[in-house]
Amino acid sequence: MPPSKRKHPSRPQRPATGGAYHHGDLRKALLDAAREQVTAGDSAELSLRALARTVGVSPAAPYHHFPDRPALFAALATEGFAALDAALAQACAGLDDPAAILATSCATYLRFAIAHGGHYRLMFSRDYRDPERYADYHRVSQAALATLAAKVAAVDPSRSPEQVESCTLAIWAMAHGTVQLWLDGVLAPESPQAADVRLDALAEEIAAHALALVR
Repeated sequence: MPPSKRKHPSRPQRPATGGAYHHGDLRKALLDAAREQVTAGDSAELSLRALARTVGVSPAAPYHHFPDRPALFAALATEGFAALDAALAQACAGLDDPAAILATSCATYLRFAIAHGGHYRLMFSRDYRDPERYADYHRVSQAALATLAAKVAAVDPSRSPEQVESCTLAIWAMAHGTVQLWLDGVLAPESPQAADVRLDALAEEIAAHALALVR
């Protein structure tokens, strides 16, 4: 007679491919993994298929949430504006003077953008120009500009809407240009200590020039 087959204890099974999607957390997992790569400066090599491997799902699973790479990046950019808004709110908490609020906002913007360089670049990509396809992104980005405009208007309520708009755009362009030069390596010193000193000085200068434009 053939020997009896022994039953082995069942082994824990790995989640079926795509299980994260069925649990409803794949979108978050993809964004978390993408954020890590962007923070590390690997956004150029980032793809939905690579992210699928990272989070352990099938190559097709990410497309349930993001139809293509720009859609994923737009979601990250939207998160970036939310994080910037939170940083500005925290920095300005307890401030009542409109001039102090504007100056603090400018300095905080600069420090936030440089500290989150990879994420910041995505926030201003040209890939999300379609306001219908990327409605959430356009909503938060326009809200950020409107918030800055409100802070500008509060410093000098006598300014016309056109003057407020031109001052707002000038302040944003000044801060954004400084950030881009820093991230491109033009302004950033090699020494971390020197970088901290220069960043503080630039933050103060941008805040001072912002107030000079408004007053």
